[in-house]
Amino acid sequence: MARLAGQLNHHHVSLSSFHPSGASSSLISSMTQSLESRFPQELVDAIIDAVRDASPSRSDEVKNLSSCSLVARSFLPRTRSHMFYNVTFATAEDIERYHAMCLASPLIPAAARRLGLRSNDTSNVIDNPLLLAILKLANDIQTLVFNQISWDTLPQAVLDTISSYPLTTIMLHDVVIPSIPSFFSFLQNCSTREEIELLLSQTLRVESDGPGEDLTVERMPRDKPLVVKSLVVNCPDTSREAIRAILLSTSSPFNLQNLRSTQFLILPTDGFIADGVGTWPTLTLLRNAIASTNPQMLRSVEAFSLLQRPPSFLLYLPSVEFLSFSLSDYPFNMLGFQPIAVLHWWIDILIHSKSYDLKELKVMAFFWTAESWIISDEALKEWTRLDDVLSSPKYHSLKLVGIHTSHTERIDESAQKEEMISALTASMPGLAKRRVLSIQHKGTLFPGITLPVV
Repeated sequence: MARLAGQLNHHHVSLSSFHPSGASSSLISSMTQSLESRFPQELVDAIIDAVRDASPSRSDEVKNLSSCSLVARSFLPRTRSHMFYNVTFATAEDIERYHAMCLASPLIPAAARRLGLRSNDTSNVIDNPLLLAILKLANDIQTLVFNQISWDTLPQAVLDTISSYPLTTIMLHDVVIPSIPSFFSFLQNCSTREEIELLLSQTLRVESDGPGEDLTVERMPRDKPLVVKSLVVNCPDTSREAIRAILLSTSSPFNLQNLRSTQFLILPTDGFIADGVGTWPTLTLLRNAIASTNPQMLRSVEAFSLLQRPPSFLLYLPSVEFLSFSLSDYPFNMLGFQPIAVLHWWIDILIHSKSYDLKELKVMAFFWTAESWIISDEALKEWTRLDDVLSSPKYHSLKLVGIHTSHTERIDESAQKEEMISALTASMPGLAKRRVLSIQHKGTLFPGITLPVV
């Protein structure tokens, strides 16, 4: 990229010069010949990438890429790959429009790499007769997204076609699986690459004809065919049993042995709040998923969950390089939340795991009451304990300890903010001295959390 930047500077390239508005056909022709002869393809591709990255919205991106496609023939391959990379079918009109484009240019479906199928009661795209024809043309799909789908509505011909794709990512978003054996059968027949990314999002439901399987981790075989390198779970607490069935049942084809990154965001439901039910089952699910991995492979763990109190077990994360977790006294501590005890538990995990490869730790601390628990005397002792652990020379790779505090109500807390930052900094002198400590107050609900895009 440095060489490309030098070429850009040498040729005095301005991206605005590629917009064809107001240019005469002779000027465009002259510029086309100049571009074809003077610019190598890698430089043209870098320009188009810069145009895409600088576009503030998807509509602007399409407009700007369309302009790029008119500049020269050498601009077409890259613009086409960006413009038609992502295909989502949510309505019959989407299918008909895309099918017409495919008939006009067979290069369009060849550029598709991400396919989304979305169906509901008012717009069932699955039964559209043109869908299968499109799926056979777009045969290089790498990311497959099922959105608001009931698995039993997918025709076998559709499943057979998409199972031949060279998949690298599978995403289930708001999916119902009436028969999990048929779902697993599809996965086992998939022509995936060596490793995949798996994303489970929103409400998932698995219906079973018989009693649930024993999901103890001791029974998990190590030779399952679908090797998962990255796992994202962003679901309400009500999806917990479905997640367990999909990931950890003995008939599941997912192999977590090479898992290197996991993000667990289990969000509470109204029943969770009303009943005051803790999320130990959620942490048990995370523990069992981690226990199914090779602990030396797992590098990144993000665990967001409203945990009332620490569970009776510890996670084992000996090779983790990035760790993120949340603490909260939600709501107003009426349900007996113990964020300080949970902080103590996470520190115990670092000690128990000897996580000396840790490079970045991010703690998201939420408080609901006017008097924040975050800088109470008891909490400050735990922050000092964290400082003692991470200030050890054994944590020589540590680059950042970020503490993000957030009040859940919109109040004027400028004075409290300064007091909090000052108290936290004073309680962690070792990390402050190493200049790896960052304390910020955020107004967002989930600071630092990146949700998967459907």
